[in-house]
Parts: sequence; C-alpha cells; structure tokens
Amino acid sequence: MQGCVVAFLRILIADDHETVRRGLRNLLSLRPEWEICGEAVDGHDAVQKVKELKPRVAVLDISMPQLNGLEATRLIRKEVPETEVLIVSQHVSPAVVAAAMNAGARGYVVKADVPRDFLAAVEAVSQCRSAFSSSVADYPANLFLHADDPSRNLILPASAADTELDSIGGSGHSALVGVRDRLIFQQSPQPMWVCDASTLQFLDVNEAAIRNYGYSRQEFVGMTIKNIHPGEDVPRLEQALSEAHLAGVYSGQWRHRTKNGSFIDVEVTSHQQDFVGKQIWFSVANDITDRKRAEAACLMLAAIVDSSDDAIISKDLNGVITSWNISAQRIFGYDAAEAIGRNIRIIIPPELRDEEPKILQRLRAGERIGHYETTRVTKQGKRVKVSLTISPIKDSDGRVIGASKIARDITERLQIESALRDSENRLRLAQAAANIGTWEWDPVRNVGSLSDDLHRMFGTDSTDQRHPQTWISHVHPEDLPKVQAKMEETRGSDVMEFEYRYQHPERGLRWFYCKGRRFSDGNNDRSMFGVLLDVTERKQLEQELRAAHDELEKRVQERTAELAESNRALEAQIRARTQAQEALERQTGTLREHSQLLDLANDAIFIRSFDGTVSYWNDGAERLYGWTKEEAREKRLGMLLQTKFPTPFEKIKEALVRDGNWEGELVHTRKDGSRVTVASRWTLWRDQDGRPLGWLQINTDISGRRRAEESLRHLSARLLQLQDDERRRIARELHDSAGQILVALDINLSLIEKNAENHSPKTVNAINESLGLVQQLSKELRTISHLLHPPLLDEAGLRSAVQWYVDGFAKRSKIPVDLELASDLGRLPRELETTIFRIVQECLTNIHRHSGSATANIRISRNSDGVAVEIRDRGKGMSNNNSRNSSGPVTPGVGIQGMRERVRQLGGHLKIRSGSGGTTVSAILPVAIASAQSATGAAD
Repeated sequence: MQGCVVAFLRILIADDHETVRRGLRNLLSLRPEWEICGEAVDGHDAVQKVKELKPRVAVLDISMPQLNGLEATRLIRKEVPETEVLIVSQHVSPAVVAAAMNAGARGYVVKADVPRDFLAAVEAVSQCRSAFSSSVADYPANLFLHADDPSRNLILPASAADTELDSIGGSGHSALVGVRDRLIFQQSPQPMWVCDASTLQFLDVNEAAIRNYGYSRQEFVGMTIKNIHPGEDVPRLEQALSEAHLAGVYSGQWRHRTKNGSFIDVEVTSHQQDFVGKQIWFSVANDITDRKRAEAACLMLAAIVDSSDDAIISKDLNGVITSWNISAQRIFGYDAAEAIGRNIRIIIPPELRDEEPKILQRLRAGERIGHYETTRVTKQGKRVKVSLTISPIKDSDGRVIGASKIARDITERLQIESALRDSENRLRLAQAAANIGTWEWDPVRNVGSLSDDLHRMFGTDSTDQRHPQTWISHVHPEDLPKVQAKMEETRGSDVMEFEYRYQHPERGLRWFYCKGRRFSDGNNDRSMFGVLLDVTERKQLEQELRAAHDELEKRVQERTAELAESNRALEAQIRARTQAQEALERQTGTLREHSQLLDLANDAIFIRSFDGTVSYWNDGAERLYGWTKEEAREKRLGMLLQTKFPTPFEKIKEALVRDGNWEGELVHTRKDGSRVTVASRWTLWRDQDGRPLGWLQINTDISGRRRAEESLRHLSARLLQLQDDERRRIARELHDSAGQILVALDINLSLIEKNAENHSPKTVNAINESLGLVQQLSKELRTISHLLHPPLLDEAGLRSAVQWYVDGFAKRSKIPVDLELASDLGRLPRELETTIFRIVQECLTNIHRHSGSATANIRISRNSDGVAVEIRDRGKGMSNNNSRNSSGPVTPGVGIQGMRERVRQLGGHLKIRSGSGGTTVSAILPVAIASAQSATGAAD
C-alpha cells in the first residue's frame, strides 16, 4: 500500500441528478482537506473531465445516460490509471458489484448507505484499498477484488496494515474494507484449492474443482493431495513440493484421478503462503487433457507417415512443398532438406506440368482426387509410374490451405499386369473349359495329348498306347469321314470346329462338339489346342423341341376353331353392353344437371382419387384457384395446388380412411402464384366393395379471417411492447427522480444528525425517526421500481436480473426456488431477455398464488440456435379451463396468453403441461429472430 496514502484529495463527482451531487458535495465538505475538482452529468462527461482534471478519486453512478458508469470505469482505468474509481449506486445485487469490480472500480457504496459509509469509502479508495458499504460487505469477498489486483485468484489474508486500520476504525471500518481472510474466487473457471503445506490435506476448494473432479467439498476436505494422484506419482509429488519449499512457488504437469476413476492431465501452479501462522499451498489447475491427447495423436500420425511405404507429401496452394516423408526420399531421391520449400514441379515431367494448375484448381474447390495414375521423375531423371491420391487440407474454419498427396510407386505392378495380360487369353479359355475335356494336337507330327476328363468322356485309358485307334473305332461310322476330313483341313488352317456322334462303351451314343485353334509360343510350335464338349443333352433337347413344335402347331389349329366360336359369343355381349352404355349416358346427363347446381356454390368442390388425379372440379374451385376444369384434370392435384399440410399427408390419409372424414386448415397456391388459406373438409369415397377410391373435398377461403387474426396478434404484441415500455418508463422515473430525491434527503438528514448537539432531544428523535422512514421508503421504492422493470435487466443482463428476482421471490413467498442458469448464457438481445424475465416473473407469481407448490424449479439453457426455458412446480396443476383461457393477474405478470404472444412474436414455441403432479411451462426461443427484432426496435 506504500505510495497510495494521500493526505490532500482531488475528487470528481459524476451523477445525472443534481440533488444527489449536491448531497455528496455536502458530505465531502466535512473534510476540508479534500477538494471537489469537478462534476459530470453523464458517463462521457465523466471520462472527458477525468482526462482533463486528473482527480485522485472519481465517484461514479452506474445508471447514467449516454455512457453508463461501468463502461465509463473501464475507460477511466485504461486511459487514466492513476485515478481510482468509487461506484455509488442504487443497485444492491452481488452480480452488479462484481461487474463494477471487474470493470476496474476500487470500491462500491450503495446510495442508501452513503450518509454512513461514503466518507470512509473515499478515504480507503484513495489509499488503494477496496471499500464496500455495509449493505454489500457480507458478500463473498473475492467478488470485490480490484480488476488489476494480481491477487484476485489468490487467498488474501488480513495484512498488518488492515489489522491496524481495524483497530483504528472499529467494526464499521472493517465492513468498508471487506471480509478478512478472503478465500478462493469461487467464480473462477479453473479448479483451485488450498491445502496444508505439511500434511497436504485439502482445506478448501472452489466450485470449478468440485465440478471437474466430481468430489463434494466435504469429500475434498477429508482427503489429501496424494489421494488424487496415482500411487506411482506420489514419491515424485513429495520430492517436487519439498524442492519447491524454499522458493515458495511450484509449477508442473500431473495426472489426477477423478471421483469416477478416470484420469485427467493437468498443469498445476502452486504458491506457498503464511495464513494465520500456518504454511499453506494455494494451487491453480489447468486441464490439459485435450492438449496431451492432441500431442499424442500428432506423434502417432508422424510415426505412421514416416513408416508408410508410400510417399506422403504436403504442399500449399501455390504448389510449394511443406512436408516430405522418408518414402518420398526413397522413391524420388530428394531428401527432406532438398525438397521442402521448393515447388512440386521438381518431380513432374516437363510434358505433364500443365496438370498441376488443374489439380490446384480442383483442390481450392475442396475436391479430393483419388487413384490418379501418372508419371513422375526422380532426382536422377528416372521416370516412375505412380498412383496419386490428393486431398485438400483445411484449417479450423473450413478454408482450404493446402493439400496432402500420397504417391505409390506402381512401376513393378504395371510390369506384372503386362505379363498377366499376355496369359489372359489362355486363362480365359481354361476358365471356359471348366468341367469339359481339353486336348492338344500337332497336325504335322500327328501327335497329341488328352486331358483326363477327355479320356473319361471317350471311355479310353491314358496309359493305353492304342487309345487313338480305340477312339476312331467308336466314332459313329456315318460321321467318321467328316471327322477325318476336318482334321485333314486343320493341317493348313488355324481353327477346327465340328460336331460328331460317338458310341461310348458304357454310356451309349453321345454327341460331341469339338473346337480348337492354333497357338505359337515363339518356337515354331504349330500345335492345336482345343476343347471337347458333350452336347448330348442339347441334341436331345433339340429333338424334344421339334416334337413340341409339332404338337404346338396342332393345338394352335384347335384353338383357332375355339376362338371363332368365342368371337360369335363376344359379338352378342357387345350388343348388350351398347344398350347398357346408352342407359349410362342418360344417367350421366342427369348427373351433369346436378353438377351444374354444385357450380353455383362459392366453395371449391372437387373429387380426388388416391393416385392424385381429379375427376370433378366445380366452378367455385376455378374461381378460387384460377385453374380451369381441363387444366385441373391434366395435372396431379399435389403439383397443381402445392398444398402445405398442418401434419404429414400420409397421417391425414390414414385418419381419412379410418374415420371416413377429415377437417383442417390448408395453404394452397393459386394459378397466379399467390397463397390462400382454406378450411378444408374431406369425405371418403368408396366402391361397391367398400374399397377406398378417393375423397370429396370442399374448401372455404378463410384468408380474410386469417389476416384479421394476424392483425389482432400484431396489435396484441404492440400492446405488450407498450406495457413493457411504460413499466420501464415508470421504473426509470421512480429510480431517477423519486429515488434520487430520497438519497439527497437521506444525506441532508444525516448532516443534520451530525449537528444533533444543537437540537433538543425531541428534535433528535424526530430526525432519527425521519432517517429511518426515508431509508425504509427508499428500500420499498427501489423494490417497486425493480419489480416493474429491474435496471439489472438492461445494465447487467438476464443472469443478474433473474438471480435477483428469484432471491427476492424466495424471501417474500417462503418458496425455495432451484435456479439453474447456463454458464454460457451471456448477454442476449433485449427483447429476448425481457421475454424470458417476464415468463419467469409470471410463472413464479402463478406458483405462489395458485399452485400450492412448496418448491419451484427454473432451468435456462442455451445452444447455438436459441435459449430454452423451463419452469416447474409440484402443485395441484391447472384446470382444463385455465389451461386454455387463463390470462392470470395483470400485475406483475402478463398472463398465459401474454406469454404465448411474447414467445410467438420471437418465433419460439411455448408448451404447458399440467396435471395432478404439478405444472411445467417450457419455452424455446431462437436467438436470431430476437436479434433481428431488437435491431428493428432500436431503429424504430
């Protein structure tokens, strides 16, 4: 605190109410060694005058026009750091106090406490000490630490200077300085704890530690630091803390065990301090589990890349090489130092370099190029065939920043494939010859060989040297000359093909099909290679087919005679049907007359089948939609009207078939493209057997009624907005006018009280009683103002406003409320924050007045699209009549219908579930629509 003690003070006062400034001036005049160097009427004025006048202390209100006190504090602390800021405000919320300290204020005094605590607070702030009035001195002390105080995240025991001040100022001064022996900043997002330096037993932990490790505060206090370390790490922990004892500071990385048995990686920073004569370690833990996993994944990926047999290369969008693995060096000859930083063209042959711009263009478009075969050149000039797979590399925002290329040397594979292609013909023929006989014969030398299957088909023995003569002896005598002639022709040709009969010694007469061709292996080998197929079954089928053909011819002739007789009977039936058709036409004429009556109806009437076709379309449908009867019959109804159903069409059709009718509202498209809303009534149409064929549909235009309802909803929304604006105006008037006058009156009465020795005891009692009445009236006025429209909602946001209202409701109603607010709720658009606050306000009011519930639960969560609100009680529930029509009391809520209208205006959904077990009100509110409406409202 050395260098902060100031005997003579220059003070600036900033408040938009003259009466408050006058009262503060009167109080400061009690200290003649202090000087009021200037006054400001709003935030901008305050910042400008602080820059010009350089006061030691700036006294700022929060609720000021142009620029509020919180923003002004931030600017003053940034641009004139030697000026300390003391906030003097009507707000008593811990969230607002914390916001003021985070903005850089050194102290905070509630206006109701100004007569008693203001002067002491100014003095403390001028000496760089935190100061708080009695109304907020009992709040958690670490909320009140100054924003640039390096000990915000540390334990702050009472200093010797503070102890001395306590002895001088007494309990009142102690309340201004703050709560002594400050513990851990509970709102820090990082786990923190305090432990005994000798026993390592936990003394206290913050909420983040409880949340991250899963232990309760009582469980933590019953453990030591060793209990959250694996057993094998405990000796190293003891040695590390022992070595850090002299320095008093330690930082290291550890694995910690959570309550569920899982482990997390943390980076722990610990400071040793003396606290009430005891040595303690204060520790802050940073969860680095994700970072450790990312590092391990990177090392694994690097090992995979280096161990790959394929060349793995990365490049930027200009083709410059950024990475080069070992296989790339093996395939292309360049080591990593030679390749990285050079263009990829060093391995592309000159005639293929126009490929690279095309590849880069496709990569910029995010396209992946897979299994692209091409040629590349090595450092030694050797050309290699490669198969390329190229994938775009994207940054965290999805932008393509480079490419990863995998190149596989396929030179050897292509050589193998070429060799395999040479044998494909022989292999294909072998596959076609599966389960048939094969043979090879040299016509020149008249020698050959038969497969075992062929010997079996011939009934010969491969070991019998006379099997050729045996084969000839079994060839059918009529076919033997043909067979010999074909074999003789083969001596001068390259192919052989013929069929013949063969007498098998056991299987009898067989039909064989023989086919072969000549191959040359480069050694002047003119051998024939071929196959022999047993086609006996095919020949038998051909004979059976000829017999069947003859039988069919016979039956056709018989059937022709039968058809001639049938034709004569058919002609008689046609005459009868002609007569029936004439009767039907007469009935149609009657129906046409009836349909003309339907054309007079104003409603659209048509008949539709289940396949979508229209069989009837009256004039009312033509007038409503603009489509003529001919146009309606040419198109399917779904394409024509582009119907927007309230529920899926299949479900409507199921209800129609089940119940025989359906009613609902539909939105159709006219011929001119305009939309029309209709009340539609469907009646099922069945055939004589009861099978559903389609339905009769009658549509009544209700667009005008819908427009009237929409206008009514807009009017209702406007009324709600006017109601909110009026509440905000009245609340502001109470706060800015009556409230500030009461503050000034309180200050004046306090000044009169300080000169009590000049007054009679009766006068002194009257003054004291007046002071009490003023303070009570100020408190009640502030409560009424906040209930109408809490300033917290505009200045600190929804979180602080809801927390303040719920705390006040619980105190007033004696109904405990379980409040769960999303940690990432943040600031929302003004209209959205107002709607959520009014929903909470209305629901809690209804719970108190009507439900009989002993408890209430509120949950407000947020995701990327919007905010979800759920308020639940355990009361008697709502009656059916109430759930449909209840509007609730006018004050302070807006009723169920008001809630529905507010939610609907923001594009959200409100759902109320009520039963004997209680009532749950759920609202889903999108942020995007609320942002747009808030922007429009601001522009208006």
